[in-house]
Amino acid sequence: MPAYSFILNKKPVTAEAPADLRVLWVLRDLLGVTGPKYGCGLDQCLACTCLVDGRAFASCSTPVSEIAGHDI
Repeated sequence: MPAYSFILNKKPVTAEAPADLRVLWVLRDLLGVTGPKYGCGLDQCLACTCLVDGRAFASCSTPVSEIAGHDI
């Protein structure tokens, strides 16, 4: 399984996950971050909103492979 490294709340982290696993599940299930919530799973309700490099994104519809190397 590939490992993805990124900055999470100003700390470097690495998570081993399939490339298509959504960021929401990496944050909640693998890293224990419970702030973003599961809502609709369709990028509509914005309950899962996080910031990547200072810009809002829906973590329920973004694969972890797209955030590697970024600041969350």
